[in-house]
Amino acid sequence: MKLDVPTLAFVTSLIFSTQTVAVFVQYRVNKTYSGLGWWLAGAICQAVGFMLMLTLNFRSIWMLSILGNPLVFCGQMFLFVGIRKFLGKKGNEWPALVLLAIFTASYLYFVVLDNSIFGRSLVVGGSAVVTSMLIAFTIFRAEKRHFSGSANFTAFVFLAYGCIQTMMTAVTLALPRLLFYQDFSETPIRTIAFIIPIVGSMLWTFGFIIMVNQRLNAKNLEEKGKIQELAHQLEIERNAAQLNAVTDSLTGLSNRRYLDESLKTEFYRLKRSGAPLSLIMMDVDHFKNFNDTYGHLAGDNCLRQLGAVLRIVVGRLHDIVARYGGEEFVVIMPETEKRGAEILAERIRKGVEELAIPHSASDAANHVTVSLGVVTARAADLAEPENLIALADEALYLAKQGGRNRVETARAPPEGLTSPIS
Repeated sequence: MKLDVPTLAFVTSLIFSTQTVAVFVQYRVNKTYSGLGWWLAGAICQAVGFMLMLTLNFRSIWMLSILGNPLVFCGQMFLFVGIRKFLGKKGNEWPALVLLAIFTASYLYFVVLDNSIFGRSLVVGGSAVVTSMLIAFTIFRAEKRHFSGSANFTAFVFLAYGCIQTMMTAVTLALPRLLFYQDFSETPIRTIAFIIPIVGSMLWTFGFIIMVNQRLNAKNLEEKGKIQELAHQLEIERNAAQLNAVTDSLTGLSNRRYLDESLKTEFYRLKRSGAPLSLIMMDVDHFKNFNDTYGHLAGDNCLRQLGAVLRIVVGRLHDIVARYGGEEFVVIMPETEKRGAEILAERIRKGVEELAIPHSASDAANHVTVSLGVVTARAADLAEPENLIALADEALYLAKQGGRNRVETARAPPEGLTSPIS
């Protein structure tokens, strides 16, 4: 293939057209990014500009070729503005418009007033040098946290392109001045002048596309991180809501709702296995008098301390400790025999005594005490879980009747029920 002006212009326009398609695809996919539209407009202007240069060989429309280089100037300015906007640089586009006006006016001067191929070559080279250096300087100075690698690559391409164009412009000054474009192919250095934009544009378009994709990937990762953080937060809140739904806010123990569900679950599970189920019901002695004497805040603090004792004394993981209501507490002990339940109840009673919380309004002692009712039964011997509560409540009543601050074990079932295990 002969490397004359029409051939080089055709190849260059073809390359720029292909790049325009690539940039257009990026624009359609990532049009929310500022600057992509300007970059696309710049690619289109340069592609059309090189296409218009082909009209030089057609006598009837050769005047259109004059518009080729101004369109290339315009495309370069659009690239500059697009880069600035993509990098988040603030400011208006007046400097770019002024440069475009200077290059276009200078070029038209050497077309209309002084028909000089040499002058036009200097203007074309100068515009390429100024624009590429401005773009390189803009990218180097910008903050590019998520795409620094591709951005630096693109900046180096523009910097190298500007340096090479500077050398080419200097060489042009030393070469014999062309009188006709037909003499273009006779000088290899001028052939290279067409090849350099082809290579440079391919590299900086590639770099820009990588910049866009890296920024998009970083944004996606950031959004993914936010979604994961939000999901984690929602999971924490969901767990907290679930915990609050089954936790007594004052003592931190399980609440009545959780107690009822757990008792029912354990009751029917042990009903199948035949294992024993023990339950302790605890009540604070003369708690109303305590509140009347020391106040409700002191009463709340007393209940919190009792809850702490229960958590410490009831150490098995599968045992359930709950606030039954008011000053009453319940401990469910699956697969626990009568003796083990009685020992645990006594440890709880002693643990409360050791707190030595003053209670001058109690006739059981001069400190806070508790009464406890214990029941151990086979679930198969009872009709429903509530019967176990009823048995423990009767034992608790006996403890209070017996003088309080003591443990009583259920001895007789309610009417119609089989006796609990002795």
